[in-house]
Amino acid sequence: MIRDRDQLTDDWCNYFNRLYMPSTDSKFDQSWYDSVCEQVRTSVHDIHPDSTTTVLPHIVKQVIEESPRGKAGGYDNIKYEHLIFAKDVLSPILANVFTCLMRSGYVPDKLKRGVIVTLHKGGNKRKDKPDNYRAITLTSVLLKLYESVILSRSKSEMISPISQEQGGFQDGLSCLMTSFVLRESIHFANEFKSKVYACFMGGRKAFDVVWHEGLMHKLLFESDIDNTTVVAFNAIYTNMSSCVYYMGKYSDWFHIRQGTRQGGKTSPILYLLFINGLIRQIEKSGLGMCRYDMSVGCPTVADDMVLLSYSFNGLNAMLAICNEYANKWRYSCNSNKCAVLVLNEHHKLTRERLFMLGDSIISEASDYVHLGVKCDNFLSSQCCVRDACTKLQGTLLSITNSGFPVNCLNPIYIYIHYPQPICNL
Repeated sequence: MIRDRDQLTDDWCNYFNRLYMPSTDSKFDQSWYDSVCEQVRTSVHDIHPDSTTTVLPHIVKQVIEESPRGKAGGYDNIKYEHLIFAKDVLSPILANVFTCLMRSGYVPDKLKRGVIVTLHKGGNKRKDKPDNYRAITLTSVLLKLYESVILSRSKSEMISPISQEQGGFQDGLSCLMTSFVLRESIHFANEFKSKVYACFMGGRKAFDVVWHEGLMHKLLFESDIDNTTVVAFNAIYTNMSSCVYYMGKYSDWFHIRQGTRQGGKTSPILYLLFINGLIRQIEKSGLGMCRYDMSVGCPTVADDMVLLSYSFNGLNAMLAICNEYANKWRYSCNSNKCAVLVLNEHHKLTRERLFMLGDSIISEASDYVHLGVKCDNFLSSQCCVRDACTKLQGTLLSITNSGFPVNCLNPIYIYIHYPQPICNL
């Protein structure tokens, strides 16, 4: 048991230093790694930013006006409020600074520093396990502003190759839409008396282990962004560093060698682009579920992916594709967080079914919580209603036991929990 503040801070520093250090797992494809790194080095060296690129003051002013308030600043202690209340003066100055950064393809290392703060997730989770803490990285708002400017000029080109099955971090799409697509697809199969094999995939710190050279390879060869934007992203993801702030003490600085920038304005879209090749590969395989001429084989929100197939062999083949893609692009799938549901199955087979992700077995389950909604083998809503009623009853009992008068509650709540007339209300 460690209680010393300095040692705790150092241990947190060592933990995150290992987390953001690229893995040397033997299962990863080393020849592909060498090939990608060489292509990225050669391509980045041969391209140059446009010397006529100009960031206009009104663009910077618009981005500042859209910035949120009440957010913590980075290591430089600059907050959004400093920019918002001085936007008329700072917009032309920052426009000139951002123009110089884009034309030169350079970002100062001090702007790329982050301060990591750990917050316990609460509940009954053990406090001696680092995975039970949520790490929040406080980064420079000036760099976030610069990313927003880059996003304003290249967002459409970054999103254009992304599959329609990705439902997160895009305008007009949300988790609710992806959940709706999943349920409608399963109901569609049920109408035709067909089973659906669904595997709910669970990533292992997906955003924190994004391979930087692989990400640059995606930007160079799988997106339509211009050379200036590619060089700008390469500058942002070079020489990043962070430290840990714990109980009033800062740890030593360490390099961030993998993972998307936490809190970065472009990080969500960059992750969509990084994982997009897997979805496209599954779509081309023809193994996933289809509704008429529309592929719905892998509805995805960031690292929450569901594989849908009409057959047992089809799902296992899709899992093999996922495993091969993960080994090429250097990340791991956590088989312990994955589960298979066989939906619309009225008579379960007596023989054992094995679903394999590489060398790991994915177990079958009777239900799974996907995007906050519990799913069972028949997508029944009874379980969700039962859980909601239990929470509602517990909340009512807590209120009434605290001395809150019942006659002040909504009549509907009173009728649900006290169906018989209550005297002396």
